[in-house]
Amino acid sequence: MLVPITNDSCESQRICFTSEHSLASIAFTSNVPGFKQVKCIVREKKQSTFSFIQNCMTELTQIAIKAANLVIDYLEPYLEEFEKQHKTLAKDSRRYKYYYRLKVDILKYIKQIPTLGFNSKSYDLPLFLSELASFILTSDGKSPFILRRNNKYIGILTDHFRFLDITNYLSPGISYASYLKAFNCVQSKFFFPYEYFTGLDVLQQTSLPPHENFYSTLKNTNISVEEYEYCKQKWEGLHMKTMRDCLIYYNKLDVEPAMEAIDKHLSLLYQLGIDPLKESFTISGVAFQYLFIKNYAPLSLINRRELFYSLKASLIGGPSIVFTRHAKVNESVIKPYRYSNPRTVKRILGFDANSLYLSVLQNEMPTGFMVLREELD
Repeated sequence: MLVPITNDSCESQRICFTSEHSLASIAFTSNVPGFKQVKCIVREKKQSTFSFIQNCMTELTQIAIKAANLVIDYLEPYLEEFEKQHKTLAKDSRRYKYYYRLKVDILKYIKQIPTLGFNSKSYDLPLFLSELASFILTSDGKSPFILRRNNKYIGILTDHFRFLDITNYLSPGISYASYLKAFNCVQSKFFFPYEYFTGLDVLQQTSLPPHENFYSTLKNTNISVEEYEYCKQKWEGLHMKTMRDCLIYYNKLDVEPAMEAIDKHLSLLYQLGIDPLKESFTISGVAFQYLFIKNYAPLSLINRRELFYSLKASLIGGPSIVFTRHAKVNESVIKPYRYSNPRTVKRILGFDANSLYLSVLQNEMPTGFMVLREELD
């Protein structure tokens, strides 16, 4: 929700803050049996942010424990055999210590459950990060591991969770609607008056606000009359009694198609033998896993001076810079700063080559160990 801020000095400031983003609800779902229904938890009127996060994390922890137990049950024969081999080793041997560290890593891998958001690195996580860190410190007895890039949180790791942002595994700037469309997931249409939602008291209202309250100053537009009538039909058809019911319905519609899209997205990478949410934080990490670990593509180091300069001299290309901003045939001259009698421009040609990088990348790439063949005298 957007809580108004009283600021009397807006006229003298270059940046003026008019509202503060405050946490009101969290909706989530999972692919864990018994927890596949979308659940939305709404903050109570006098409830602190920490208490609200505590309630949400308690629910999520139950899902994480259930998911870890299912994996452990599935791997139980292998874990028992691993433990049996471990006990046969001498406790002071290096192999025994290696088995112990490997066991700890395997259990950590199993127990850490990916928890995803869409653009949560810059929008959701900063909103309640301090309360989340306090809860984790209280429950786990240690601070979470936080991976940050500038003012965005790439990942937050705890004993039970890996808080990640699915947009880190996508092309920059992709929208939620585009992500769903890419995997043929239908997003149900509904609308919510964001700027009208200025406090938890609004959730107690027993009717849908007027059409003008759906106006967005950020987008400088309002929903259409037909869309507003659609919201009224949903309100009556689903027997909504308060704006709280409307918020819960809106959040559930926002979460349901995301689970389907993420499942389809990850299944493509699972076919390549990559578990992106456990083995990497970004799409660059996925590419690294696929290229160097899953396929083992060794690259040689260029450690000879003459070879380095030979390759450098063979490079073609450079930065595209407009040195002359205006050129006119039979009027502009060529390099007047260099020549005392410069030639006049007779013809202007423009060239533009698209997708050169993509064209090159689809060809066979040089890999393997370097072999240098020199010409004999």
